[in-house]
Amino acid sequence: MNGGELTVITTVDGCMDKLLPPEVFGRHTLHVAIGDELDVEDFCRELVDMGYERAALAQLGGQFAVRGGIIDVYPLTAENPYRIELWDSEVDSMRSFDAESQRSIENIGRLDIFPATELIISDNLGDGISAVTDETKRHAKALTGTGRIVEAERICKVLEELKDKLIGQQDLSGCDSYITFFAKKTVSFIDYFDMENTLIVLDEPNRLEEKMRVVETEFSESMSHRLEKGYILPGQTKVLYTKGELYSRIGARRAMAVSALDCKIPLLDVAGHFNIDAKGIGSYNSSFETL
Repeated sequence: MNGGELTVITTVDGCMDKLLPPEVFGRHTLHVAIGDELDVEDFCRELVDMGYERAALAQLGGQFAVRGGIIDVYPLTAENPYRIELWDSEVDSMRSFDAESQRSIENIGRLDIFPATELIISDNLGDGISAVTDETKRHAKALTGTGRIVEAERICKVLEELKDKLIGQQDLSGCDSYITFFAKKTVSFIDYFDMENTLIVLDEPNRLEEKMRVVETEFSESMSHRLEKGYILPGQTKVLYTKGELYSRIGARRAMAVSALDCKIPLLDVAGHFNIDAKGIGSYNSSFETL
């Protein structure tokens, strides 16, 4: 979100997850500076929408606390929590502090607070609940039609529990599987990176392809069983991008595959092959110098 250059090392199955677009996180990033006017109720409401938990003390990442005109926030991206002191509704001072001793560390003039969750539902809460409700009714009807009454009742109970979670927004754990209901658009982690200025390096593409195949197979088998038993909805089985969809995203960017042995990547248009010969260097007294 800060726009800086960086190197990310991740797993290929992490890139298969359907995620919210980065602009959603941009809309739900709070920027606070000394002298700003701040409405405490609105500020706290936005923190909850961003996945923060209200607590008596902000001692862990993702928590915030309010005591009169003092707001403590512990962003997940920060090493220490921050204290915002208000004079009426104006931000009078801000500083970082130690979570255990409560002692001040450093005064700051500006604070950026990023979301503490990967699922932000406040933008489409009403539409998302309606979509989940409609699909639950259709799925329960289909289960009932095949004589699975217990399973139909189970999926209806899951819906009620989900509504309580979403409306209260106290605990959204396990709600990531409903992302397709609450997001008008989803992207892969690969889509977070600029097309022109990003280089994707695939380490041992044959192993990556095998990993994607295993993930797809295991996920499909798991979801199929849970769908029949009335634990999930059909829409929850669509939270992963397929191998082909992932390769199309990689192919749209600059990419380089590194492999110890020559290999073929059928779903990518390979522009060229380059062989790098290497040989081991004998050590001298367990060490050697590079010239």
